[in-house]
Amino acid sequence: MKCSELSALRSFKNIELIAGAKGLDHTITWVYINQAPDVGQWIHGGELVFITGMEGCTADGLENTLRQCAENAASGVVVLCNPDYISDIPDNVKRLADLEGLPLYKMPWELKIVDVTKEIADTIILNQLREKNAEGFFHELLFSSRLSEQSVKRLGISCGADVNSPAAILLLRTANIGDYAEFDAVREHLCRELSEYMYSKGYVCVSCVCMDEIIFYINCGKNFSDREEGIISDYLRMFTARHKSAVIRCGIGQTYHDMRSMRRSYHEAERAAQSAERSEEGISIVNFSRLGFIRLLSENTSISEISAYCFDVLGELIVNDRTHNTEYVKTLEAYLRCGCSMVKAADELYIHRNTMVYRIEKIRTLLGIDFNDMEAKCECMNALKLMKNYETDFSGFIKS
Repeated sequence: MKCSELSALRSFKNIELIAGAKGLDHTITWVYINQAPDVGQWIHGGELVFITGMEGCTADGLENTLRQCAENAASGVVVLCNPDYISDIPDNVKRLADLEGLPLYKMPWELKIVDVTKEIADTIILNQLREKNAEGFFHELLFSSRLSEQSVKRLGISCGADVNSPAAILLLRTANIGDYAEFDAVREHLCRELSEYMYSKGYVCVSCVCMDEIIFYINCGKNFSDREEGIISDYLRMFTARHKSAVIRCGIGQTYHDMRSMRRSYHEAERAAQSAERSEEGISIVNFSRLGFIRLLSENTSISEISAYCFDVLGELIVNDRTHNTEYVKTLEAYLRCGCSMVKAADELYIHRNTMVYRIEKIRTLLGIDFNDMEAKCECMNALKLMKNYETDFSGFIKS
């Protein structure tokens, strides 16, 4: 569990966070009641350390103890305060906790430490059980050689999935998140936090980190709408605000009503995520149902075949852009996207209307196209969409 989740525990309602709020996303692996000033040699990292002061760790030695906790990657520190041992927590200790980003809590002596530690331990065990069941749920649902509906339902119930309602698979791929250890911890946090965020918006969501992906099973109505995509986008923006360099690619499969179709939703999410990989934005979300005709392309269709088609349709513009540094492909894309409106396209490209008129006339001449011909426009739009979604390579078609 996370330190940020402690405040929701019944036994923690009278325990006060007094410093180190920057570390509230620390993961608590277990609890440890410290009985010696040299705490560092007794913890492995991730423990929430309780300090009573009964075995010589006085207020004067708290700073050294807290420093050892920080150096040995404790998740947080809880100090029991009592006039006979540690009456209060000194300001220098609070400053150190803020500096180290180590959550520091003040606990009244009259609270029973056994009640507090038991509730934390029970919560950790329950969370671990749910995560294990979620792993089993996704394995049975998506990857097992024989799908057992009874097993999927049992595991789904144990981890909170509603297997009797329509659902879709969502994939998240992440990059540029610190070193390996940090990447692993942050990805686990992303997995859990997005599930909780979706739940807070009224959606049942189960998630699991699997290899290099985070898989989500999300109960929803019809295919993902703008509302669902907006919720996911809102959370991911909040996440990247905390992790500035993070790159996130999201693929969304279609919604299905039966569990046997979930593998299809998973493969659709994979193809959508592959399309999202080509984005240069920090966050890219691609919904398979909105990929248009690209959904129909075979996985065996080669990039060279796609490049050849695009060059057959737009080759003259591609050559001019590369040899004369023009922007005819970009201009045509804006023109078609704006419903062949010169004014709207010019505004979108931040160019004068006369410049737009000149470019469109050049494009008409180079392609020999009549923009009143719907079939010709569709060919151009298809080629532009393929170029945007695939790493097309025209080096073999352009003479040096």
